[in-house]
Amino acid sequence: MRKLDLFIVILLAAGLLSCGGDNASPDTPRLVKERVAAPSLHGNLLGDPEEQTVIVILPPTYHTAEQRYPVVYFLHGFTRTAYDAIDFFNYLDSAMQSGVVREFILVGVNGHNALQGSFYVNSAVTGNWEDHVVKEVIPHIDAHYRTIPERRSRGLMGHSM
Repeated sequence: MRKLDLFIVILLAAGLLSCGGDNASPDTPRLVKERVAAPSLHGNLLGDPEEQTVIVILPPTYHTAEQRYPVVYFLHGFTRTAYDAIDFFNYLDSAMQSGVVREFILVGVNGHNALQGSFYVNSAVTGNWEDHVVKEVIPHIDAHYRTIPERRSRGLMGHSM
């Protein structure tokens, strides 16, 4: 059943990437902008900062339930930013509240750099973006949110990679 839930989320995301929609208000308490230390980017030749933004969108019952949630990490496309995850907020919120998909935490991971995108790969030029996601972003989210901190409870989706 978990594979089916993830498949539905991916289908929803793929179908909605090109759709417009009302963005959630930045004041929404379920929408959190975080800065995450990024030592994996130290020494990159572009001079990109060693601290990166992530956008965390919490499920409808996050503040009223004590349960832990799976996490889907959203990797935006080239020239885009972590803020693209906000575009899914209303769609995912509606799908979660109606029971179409199980509740989960959505994390928009930044991969934007001085060249407009990193493709989330490790590089002596752009920095170690893959390491940043795996060694810094995921542990940060697991430490600060009620996640299910297991590999089987994490998903990855992206756009235009």
